[in-house]
Amino acid sequence: MLSEVKDSSTKFGDSVPELFGGAIAISGIAGDQQAATIGQACFTPGMIKSTYGTGCFALLNTGATPVASKNKLLTTIAYQLKGRRTYALEGSIFVAGSSVQWLRDGLGIIKQAAETGALADQSDPAQSVYLVPAFVGPRRALLESARARRAVRADAQHRPGRARACRARKRLLPDL
Repeated sequence: MLSEVKDSSTKFGDSVPELFGGAIAISGIAGDQQAATIGQACFTPGMIKSTYGTGCFALLNTGATPVASKNKLLTTIAYQLKGRRTYALEGSIFVAGSSVQWLRDGLGIIKQAAETGALADQSDPAQSVYLVPAFVGPRRALLESARARRAVRADAQHRPGRARACRARKRLLPDL
């Protein structure tokens, strides 16, 4: 059974007094992406926020009604304030910035993250080469895709000199 959804700014309880010399109210809750949605003032249905870091996450405010995705996105609660719940559609790329770090630190094929843009600009689009950074495995958008089973999974433990390259003849994930 899941817990009851409460306002993001409600009082959930107090800390144990012995921890801090007195009780401290716990009066707010928000997950990373939900907090970024609020922090980036994504309050109107149709507004979208995108956060880049280790991963890349986009949330589209859908308003007071949950929307079922036609493209395998996750329906989630963005926030709830004064009893009014706001929903969002979430798209997640769990490995984004960390894949650039792997190219730098794991494979040693770049010295600085900033080099990746110039390398991408030099690539030949006719070669149909795709990097599929699935270091943590496929997530919701990939789970139902038969094509995803053909995607090459890179092992995050690869050391320089042990990397494998793969060419994909077809676009692997057209439905996202």
